[in-house]
Amino acid sequence: MGFGSVLITGALPAIASTLSIFALLYVSWHKLKRILFYSIGRKEPDAGTKKISVMKAFIVFNSRLMKDKLSAVNHSLIVLGLVLSLVGFLFNAVQIIMNTISNGIFLQGSLSNVISFLLNIGAIMLLAGSVSALLRRLAGKTPRLEKSSRHILPLIVFIFASLAGMVFEGFKSLLYENGNIYSFMGYILLSPVKGLLVGWKGLYQAYIFSWCLFSAAAIMMILSLIVGIMPHLSASMLNLMYKKGIEPGRLKNTEKQINDFYGKNIELDGSSEFGSKYIEDLNRDQLTQLDSCAECGRCDSVCPAYLSNKKLAPKKLLLAYRESLNMFKGKKQSEIASSEEVKEMVWECSMCYACENECPSLIEHVDRISGIRRNLIMNSGEALPEHKKVIENLYKGNNPFGLDISLREAFIKELGIPYLEKGKKVDYVLWLGCHAYFDGRMRSVVSSMLNILKKAGKSFAVLKEETCCGDPLRRIGDEFKFQEILNRNKQIFMEYGVE
Repeated sequence: MGFGSVLITGALPAIASTLSIFALLYVSWHKLKRILFYSIGRKEPDAGTKKISVMKAFIVFNSRLMKDKLSAVNHSLIVLGLVLSLVGFLFNAVQIIMNTISNGIFLQGSLSNVISFLLNIGAIMLLAGSVSALLRRLAGKTPRLEKSSRHILPLIVFIFASLAGMVFEGFKSLLYENGNIYSFMGYILLSPVKGLLVGWKGLYQAYIFSWCLFSAAAIMMILSLIVGIMPHLSASMLNLMYKKGIEPGRLKNTEKQINDFYGKNIELDGSSEFGSKYIEDLNRDQLTQLDSCAECGRCDSVCPAYLSNKKLAPKKLLLAYRESLNMFKGKKQSEIASSEEVKEMVWECSMCYACENECPSLIEHVDRISGIRRNLIMNSGEALPEHKKVIENLYKGNNPFGLDISLREAFIKELGIPYLEKGKKVDYVLWLGCHAYFDGRMRSVVSSMLNILKKAGKSFAVLKEETCCGDPLRRIGDEFKFQEILNRNKQIFMEYGVE
């Protein structure tokens, strides 16, 4: 029996196909609208930070994903299976619409066979990945994986769609006298029931019904891409493609942050806001990252605050940001830290970057937290008592511990480190920092480093005027005082000719 005798035509299949095309157009429009929505954020990129290559971003993505090999396999199967299944479905939908319009044979032959083969492969991958991911969540052996409906329902839809695709391909295959090797999976599934559908007409009616079922499943699958956790698929791809440089441990200088300090954003009426208070104070990359979260919970699993039973959960905090984004209705309408719980989580962050080093989507949590802290400190003076004590110590004694500066001088004398003289050149000017001087645990490290330099025959010295670098102030959120210390230290370097 030739392929031309098993064409699907008629109003019902064509309507089902048309509805699926409209579903795809709607989702595409929704995605474009969401991308344009990110423009509410600041336009300027992070100052001094270059974009990394897409290849490097995807290498980092996969290396982090592979830390949990089962998740990596499931993710790969679902994504590839989803792409192949959608390509196969849309090809068949266009084919059915055109055949109904023209009463002819549209896109038949080798291309159609290849699409059938890809659809079978895609359905197998999507089914395997979705079943594995669903069972893993339901088993509950991985606490970071939630079992809510927004996490479970997309997987059920994917399972339904993959099975519907196999059934459709199976009936297509059964309508051939000797089967169709390109629809191998569907043929294997439905061969046992072929005898129940006596005659070609029964098979053909089942074939049409299977297409309508597949269309319904595909429409649900397409629409699922914009609900629940699934929007991360496109957003994370966008984030990886336009990712800025990865510099672990370094807070980024943003244009707004620098302008805040130098007064370019200050209004004389007192209405100025420093740091990040409203959702539009974030830049566009940061807004994209809010939708990039897959809610896998890897960030929570390595967060020291979360693991010590504090309120902070990086995933929960990011979802609070996303809720603020979704609630945005106009200028200055959606505060990021609008609840006491969010503020408490912001202050509990130790800025260790463990969450960022674990995230496959390369989401930057710390810079957002830093921006909120700047707003709370510089606008309303809010901070934890411990942070206020650090700020007070730095203002009074130029070190975060509040210890006497004589301890620094005694340590330098004990190790015999010379002070740098103006106009004199040495191989290395050492900036040892507060921990080296005031934390006994660091002293052995400094001593070992000095021994290495001596054995290498290198000359070194320290600056008599050395004080705190100001980093604790920046991480707490007091950008003004940090910038003052930074500029003072730069001036000292210039006076001594430090290169």
